[in-house]
Amino acid sequence: DIASVKIGGSIIGDTDSENSGVRAAGKIGAVTIGGSLRSTNPNAVGTIEAGTTLGKVSIGGDMQFGLILALGKAQPANAAAAPG
Repeated sequence: DIASVKIGGSIIGDTDSENSGVRAAGKIGAVTIGGSLRSTNPNAVGTIEAGTTLGKVSIGGDMQFGLILALGKAQPANAAAAPG
């Protein structure tokens, strides 16, 4: 389990076939990314993945080829984080 995550910059997917990001087999609390969640490679995306529950996710920048996944229960999405 991860209580919370705060990243001042961006999560950027790798340039090969591996995803990059924050992962936990269990819970992840609130996640704040000051920058973007992105990749230039759709086969190696920037990710936030929780095996069970995922708290509030805030992304200050953009999201392109990004993945946010909770295999259990996620909190309702923040309208401010929705694609515009």
